[in-house]
Amino acid sequence: MRCLQHLFLVTLLAILLANCERNSTVTIRPDGSCHSLTEMTFPRAQFESQVRQMDMLDEPDEDEDEDVDAKTTPTPPAEATRKEGKPAETKADDAAAKDAELEARIRKAFEKRLAFLQNIPEQARLEKLSVTKETVQASVSIEYPSLDEMLSDSFFLEQNGQCPWRIEKDEQGRLKVSLTPGEAAKRQGERAEMVNYLMQNKMKMAFLLKLPGKVISSTLPDTKDATTGYRFDASAKDGAEAYLKTVTNPIVVVAELGGLKLDEPVESSDPYARRKPRQDAGANLTVAEAGPGWTAKACTVTTTTVFYFPGGREALLGPEGEEENETKPGILIQARLNAPQGRFLQSIAKAKVTKAEDDKGRPIELTRKERKSEPDEANEPDEDWEGGTVFGSENDGATGMDFHLRLGAPAPGASAVEKLEGTLEAVSFGGWKEHSIPSPSADPQKEIDLSELVPGAKLVVLKATLPQAGDRTQGHRSGSDEASVRVRVTGPNDVSELAFRLLRPGGREGRMQSYVNEHSSRRKGQQTVRVVDIQYQSWDEDNAAQPLTLQVRRPKDVKRERVKFTLDGVDLF
Repeated sequence: MRCLQHLFLVTLLAILLANCERNSTVTIRPDGSCHSLTEMTFPRAQFESQVRQMDMLDEPDEDEDEDVDAKTTPTPPAEATRKEGKPAETKADDAAAKDAELEARIRKAFEKRLAFLQNIPEQARLEKLSVTKETVQASVSIEYPSLDEMLSDSFFLEQNGQCPWRIEKDEQGRLKVSLTPGEAAKRQGERAEMVNYLMQNKMKMAFLLKLPGKVISSTLPDTKDATTGYRFDASAKDGAEAYLKTVTNPIVVVAELGGLKLDEPVESSDPYARRKPRQDAGANLTVAEAGPGWTAKACTVTTTTVFYFPGGREALLGPEGEEENETKPGILIQARLNAPQGRFLQSIAKAKVTKAEDDKGRPIELTRKERKSEPDEANEPDEDWEGGTVFGSENDGATGMDFHLRLGAPAPGASAVEKLEGTLEAVSFGGWKEHSIPSPSADPQKEIDLSELVPGAKLVVLKATLPQAGDRTQGHRSGSDEASVRVRVTGPNDVSELAFRLLRPGGREGRMQSYVNEHSSRRKGQQTVRVVDIQYQSWDEDNAAQPLTLQVRRPKDVKRERVKFTLDGVDLF
């Protein structure tokens, strides 16, 4: 069933199949409540093909199912059934049965994703599901009691714009809705391959915003009365370019209030920033020069050479192809930074090469990114967070973390980067402060004090789906037990540093995992409210009887340091 959970995420909630159509409607009512509706249509053949592929991956190992197979009575062949006098199913009956089976599998997968809090909000409803000979149509509906609830929901932001929203009154007291794409979204939309992808897959996209009052002005192309939006068909001439131009530029809509009471602006965070499970504990620390004990080594090297056949560049990028979208020749080094003994890495940022030379003593050209002189521009925005994080997993901390370095193309005859010097910023910590909650159970009225981690912090368990001791579900290739917990944490802004995990005490390393999803996060002044989903999965049968524990942790002795490193003798071939 886990295969269908992944399939639902990939197909129903994202446009990854050819010939898909996706329509989103967001309604803001005069009383402040909101409604989000996402409608998807995609080819049935491609959907079923992915089902089959996922089923193949989900087949259990033969030795794990020997006992089950021995006890299973084989199904009589259809021919034997007909000989006993039972009529064979007609083609129409068979088709209807297959439609019903596929629909049931999708519904079950959706319900399980809700039960295990996998990104979809609890109030989400599968409003419509239709399986026909040619297509699969589905719609997901979500009700929100307020604007604040809607804009704090990560699922809503991922499905509607992938950029920060802001809803406020303008200087004339009118309703103003703004969507402002970040730099990462702009770069993604400006890439030539994105246009080609949309065109080749014949995507159809529509977005409609329904407001409580009449629209006065809108940067969106389709406006009528109290609604505004867009509808694009990427297979039409200039359809993909027009769509990307619309969604990668600021969207501003001004309308009459229509009875809506809006005392203060309501805004969301950047969905791209939500990729980080939580705020680095060292985010507000001053950068200090690193002490001894840091080491770095090269792990892999990729050398890229680009050759265009006559007319090839224009065919790939178009006659006005921008240079920044072009594949560049050069050297990509994946390196690993190791922390001093007794310390653990949290994140790496702003890795930059300051000097490099080949095995013949010649300087190697630095890329444009490496040549930037401003510290805040040493990396592109979406590369400021390098290598991963120790949070959101069962690990106690990472003593080493990977990062990437880019150089220009090597000179003819060069066979190695003889010496490379660089700098980066590393956030590390010396251990954890921990608070454990055995066998967490849902009780919205019960506050758990976390003052030992963050003074004034409170935690409430909103929902808990826990297996009974020894219970196991059929997971990927083997039996596993799964659990999920949703918590709300309130308190000073430092609660953004808290990390969460589910575990069974005494579990074996590598046989269980715990990961988190930041469902929502709201900050007002000096107070923050976080809603976090924590999932757990284990294949450790020997430890299945142990009760689950929710562990809340905060890193201690956190430092942000500027590390200078050297790589020697990095072979290119």
